[in-house]
Amino acid sequence: MESSMIVPPAGRVSLLDVFDVARKLEKIFLKKDGRRAEKIYVAHANYMRMRVAKIIYGDGTGYGERVRFYVPPEKDKEKQRNLVYSLNCGSGPSLGIDQARAAIFVRLLVLGRGHSGVRIEILDALADMLNQNSVPEIPSLGSIGNSGDLVPSSYIPMKFMEKLELEGREGLAIVNGTHFMTGIAALVLIDFTYILGILQELIAILFQCHRGIENVFAKKLHLLKKHKEQREIAEIFMNALYGSKSLKKIEDLINLTPEELKETEPIQDRYSLRCLPQIWGPIVHRVRDSAGMVEDELNSVSDNPVIIGNDIGHGGHFDGSYVADAMNCLKLSMKRTGEIARAYIRSTTDSKLNHDILPMYLVAGNDSLHNGLQGLTGLSVESVYNFLCKEAIPESLFTMSDNEGINQDIVSMGMNSALSASRMNDLLRTIVAALAITTRQAVSLLKIEDKLSPLTRNFFEKLAENIPFIDKDRSLHSDLRKLEGMLYRQEL
Repeated sequence: MESSMIVPPAGRVSLLDVFDVARKLEKIFLKKDGRRAEKIYVAHANYMRMRVAKIIYGDGTGYGERVRFYVPPEKDKEKQRNLVYSLNCGSGPSLGIDQARAAIFVRLLVLGRGHSGVRIEILDALADMLNQNSVPEIPSLGSIGNSGDLVPSSYIPMKFMEKLELEGREGLAIVNGTHFMTGIAALVLIDFTYILGILQELIAILFQCHRGIENVFAKKLHLLKKHKEQREIAEIFMNALYGSKSLKKIEDLINLTPEELKETEPIQDRYSLRCLPQIWGPIVHRVRDSAGMVEDELNSVSDNPVIIGNDIGHGGHFDGSYVADAMNCLKLSMKRTGEIARAYIRSTTDSKLNHDILPMYLVAGNDSLHNGLQGLTGLSVESVYNFLCKEAIPESLFTMSDNEGINQDIVSMGMNSALSASRMNDLLRTIVAALAITTRQAVSLLKIEDKLSPLTRNFFEKLAENIPFIDKDRSLHSDLRKLEGMLYRQEL
């Protein structure tokens, strides 16, 4: 039986649910009976009754700075249509289909919670879009998080409103919320978590290539620090390296004579080897913190106004500050992750840094005719990180000078934050792909396949199946693109 996501959901929706609908094309089953679905019908009935008895923002009034102008209820269809048309002015490159699907799914969840007052037919239209994979092409630029993702959201009802006329506040209910930034942020977090997992596998292998000192992961050592993620990372690497025959022990180094000490490798490894738990722990902490914030938003009602029983609540639930903050903070950890990967590329390909364990640029034969991974080490994609980290840090001053300055004096910039985080994942895939090629080459040059720990040996065998050994110079373009694609599809 084909799996499907039930809407309205019975319990908490996870980030992985968004990934499954957006990337794996999981079907939506719209449940139209039962207690959960009844909330949708009741909210719509209550709303249609209240809208003729009292003034409700966005239905009986204009939008934004035109809020003081009254609009009679019988003008609702024209008013909702005009709202969508006026917002349909996005620009820039189109969002990915998975990003559009994620946003539509998140909006479907919001409307399915029965606080927006829309008809069940609106949910039907959104579910059909996803189930038929017939999503609109949506420009990526246009949202600054004012009243949510208004401009990109307008492309959703444009897809169906000629067949299904909007009424009440349905146009506003579809566009007014954080569904784009939340959906994209959910994909960012799932993708980044996967990238971290692959990077962990590669670094565990390279730790053995560099004959790292295994004692740095000792439990008794990390109990002295109170950061649980640090202790977890130390345990993960200790388990991953168990059974390796290519590691050093501190006991073998600290008992050397002064003369022997001069002739051997240092008794303490460089930071990228020695401080892995301390460096990696904060990244895991930030991922968990950001995931919690985004998942809370995913399970929230992002709309305004909202129907609460027999009453109307006017507020600012469309604000995306939680998602923006989660993405802006996460981007610093993503930049840090790129720095870790690059440190391992440099130390593995530079014989001066690895004490001549490996030839410069991992050239097979170490001759002057071939260049090995010299070009790969020169990749400068991470130079874009500084720009992306600064991009979309909330700046609200410019909104104060436009026509909505009095109303929209603070906006989240959440959509830009999520999009720039997504682009950082793209760059990370390239860096990790380069590290994968480096890892494959290093192990084969050292001929330590049989010395690797059992867990890392299994992963290396998969790596070797997909990356041919570089015995002479060849174009690595296809190798990088193949690995990037495997990382995106989570197939590595």
